[in-house]
Amino acid sequence: MDSAGRPSWPPGAVPVEIFMMIAQYLPDRKDHESMRLVNREFNIKTLCFFIRQLVIHLSPDFSVKENSGLTLQSDSTYVDTTEELLSSRVFRSFGADIRRLGLAFELQESDLATPSSGDLEEIRLPSWGIYRQLTSLNSDPNSDIAKLTMSSEKLQDIFRLLTSVSEVQELALSCDGCLGYLQGPDVNPLQPPGRPTIFGDPNKVRETDARALRVRFDKPFKIEMLERKLAAEGVHPSEFQRYIDLLCELEHVTLDKLAYEERLRAPLPLCDPPHEGGIRRPDKEDKAVRLQPDQLTDTQKRFLYQYIPAQEAFVSSFLLATIDNGPSFTHLTKVNIARLPGSYVDILCRLDFWSGLPALQDVALGVIPDWRKLTQEDIYNVTDQQVFPTDALPKVFTLLNDHIGELGRIKRLHFEWHCGGEFAPGCMQRNTYILPAPFLKDHRKVINSSEENLLILPFVEHLSLKNCWFAPNVFYRAMDTMAREWSLESLELESVSLSGPPIHRSRMVDSEKSLQLDLSPEDQAELSNQARRAETRMLETLTNGTHWVPPQNPRQQTRRRDDDDDDEEEDGDDHEEDGSHMLKCPPFLSWCHIIDMLTPGMTIKERAYEHDADPYDPPLRISKDLGLRKLVFKSCGYVEVPDFRFISNRRFENVLLPPIFARTTANYQPVRDAVRELLQNSTDRHLATICRRMDHWEKAMMLQVWGFRFEWAGIYPRPVIDAAQRDGIFRPGYSRFSGTIEGDPTTYLEEQAVLARSAGRILVDEPPIAYVYDTALFDRDYVDVNEGLVLVMHSIARRMGYQHAWERNTVPIEVLRHRMRNPLPQNQVPQNQVSQDQDQLPQDQLPQDQVPQDQLPQDQVPQDQDQLP
Repeated sequence: MDSAGRPSWPPGAVPVEIFMMIAQYLPDRKDHESMRLVNREFNIKTLCFFIRQLVIHLSPDFSVKENSGLTLQSDSTYVDTTEELLSSRVFRSFGADIRRLGLAFELQESDLATPSSGDLEEIRLPSWGIYRQLTSLNSDPNSDIAKLTMSSEKLQDIFRLLTSVSEVQELALSCDGCLGYLQGPDVNPLQPPGRPTIFGDPNKVRETDARALRVRFDKPFKIEMLERKLAAEGVHPSEFQRYIDLLCELEHVTLDKLAYEERLRAPLPLCDPPHEGGIRRPDKEDKAVRLQPDQLTDTQKRFLYQYIPAQEAFVSSFLLATIDNGPSFTHLTKVNIARLPGSYVDILCRLDFWSGLPALQDVALGVIPDWRKLTQEDIYNVTDQQVFPTDALPKVFTLLNDHIGELGRIKRLHFEWHCGGEFAPGCMQRNTYILPAPFLKDHRKVINSSEENLLILPFVEHLSLKNCWFAPNVFYRAMDTMAREWSLESLELESVSLSGPPIHRSRMVDSEKSLQLDLSPEDQAELSNQARRAETRMLETLTNGTHWVPPQNPRQQTRRRDDDDDDEEEDGDDHEEDGSHMLKCPPFLSWCHIIDMLTPGMTIKERAYEHDADPYDPPLRISKDLGLRKLVFKSCGYVEVPDFRFISNRRFENVLLPPIFARTTANYQPVRDAVRELLQNSTDRHLATICRRMDHWEKAMMLQVWGFRFEWAGIYPRPVIDAAQRDGIFRPGYSRFSGTIEGDPTTYLEEQAVLARSAGRILVDEPPIAYVYDTALFDRDYVDVNEGLVLVMHSIARRMGYQHAWERNTVPIEVLRHRMRNPLPQNQVPQNQVSQDQDQLPQDQLPQDQVPQDQLPQDQVPQDQDQLP
């Protein structure tokens, strides 16, 4: 009781251990914050628990904010960052209690939209009026950016900071320099641009007031900067307009001319073969949008360029300080590189860093692939150039193969790309721009599954991958090798996809042959006849201007006729889970085929044998000799890859989406059109797109044999689903499967034998059958840079909106694919074939691929909403 007789908290009566026990059962960090707010005793006795997880952010305004809730704000003179940290109460009183420490230096898109530096104009106010003066880009040693760079380079101070947290168990680093994909005006209020999480759920989304998402501005940036400079000179705000009008009068320009900022699109990447001369993307002007990712202003380019040395110094200092302090980190078991630009991955390629942490067992790596490169031309100008996002793959491969993978004590590894995919916010980025997994030494040879070209991690027992794709033979060969010959026991895949089956030109005339391997002789003959008839029809329809429909698997034709009679399809409901599909061996290099060969439990092949066998036939005994005990899948499926020379997408062409998908895509198309021309795009031939189609039989087998689930309901929280739907994704996770398979491969055969005996079946004393796939056909090098690559690059550039001077001579996509699948001998290729093929097609008879999206009839909008023109 207090002095007034009211119930109150008994001060000092509850020991601190009780507070710690209560805090351990609180589910969320916000609950810990609420607990601290009860009274002063709660705050003091729970702070040591609350401070166990601490993230220090260095923001562009050079203030340091700690996620513990304690904020250190610097004044305009700016004191050394590390000195401020070391003198704070957090490190003096609770440094030994910190268990998870994160250091972050992230540039936000809002900072880039309204840059605080990079402007080369100074304002002078002489007695006779006002004028502007040009300055150089050379750094001022007294500027904030220079001071932060010097502070980051002070290795001794960073060393002192890490020394004070020697009990830390997880050390994290996050760095983002806005060199990757930028959302710009393509914002999602449920998943807005902002500071990402370092510890905790990376898919967590939050709702934000749309008015707080500043995309459009009424006042031009140059006028706003001019007012700031006038305020710095002591001019009262009421006098701003008078001085601006006077400046326009003295320089003989209008206000619009004074506020104008030139925007130029970055040139296409340098590549082999080079892009055709004269190719360009039409300019788009929207003065109200300050951040236009594909058209940065000169000030924004200079602002970005100034932060590159500061961030490099920050990452290097973190690395060197950890090396020097490594032996004292006896409790450090995990290094979490949460976000790191691809251009800085080379900094981490130091074996003394990874080997200098004696207790390290777990590594997490998230990489932001670069989309642009900045170059300082002179003291005034900075230029940018596009780069292929997949150029980051060789750097990551080197880091994983030569450094992390060489250490026997690292047993757990997680990797993910922070670019595109199912969780990327924005209607133009979501479900697109997915990079291959960094498991290839030559990253352009995406179907070369030879062991010399693969990343093999011999000591990793638990491998976790997110937001990437594999060619199916590469995925199978890598995982089978690590599980059969090395240590892999657990594989966790989230939003990991397979492409269509590979094509090898030296042995396979067409990818459809690969599908014939799974059919009966009657179906093979029918499919061959269809292929021959379809090839003839394709050439005829190209001349007549009609749209070519590729051949179909006979079983798919039957299903398609049945599906047309099903009224439920109109509502977007599947019927692949009714259990009526006949069990059969999985299609070659499909998800079912690969999981069947890797799973530690029951296989489709065994179930199909049981389905067709007599009750007293001996059971089918399969041997795999794999160490895999657990497979976890979350939202996995297929992708479509633009490089149709070596990867076939035919497996998905005959699977129809419900009509409601096309209607939803058409309804959301104006939103995409409003921002498309302002955003970045890439002609990278290995950036994949989520394929929302999967064979009904494959879905049914996954459900019947392994109990997998489809779509996101019950897999991800409702806010994650709502954020995807806000970006125009109807039924997020459609044709994406989730589930877990666990088992002990060493006892599986014995368990099956016991079940067979209990059923009264006769066991035959024969060795088990090996269930493997021979990838020898694709375990070889091949030439990637060839004549076909020019056609592929041109096809991608057209789809991205780039135009040539010889636009009228564009080759239809069907002709390109037909040439790749049926190449002529070198001495028979006509020199003028490109123009001749196009001249056969009048402009009004182009295939649907080439008709501009806004000219398509409503009922011809592509059904897959992720196939954007």
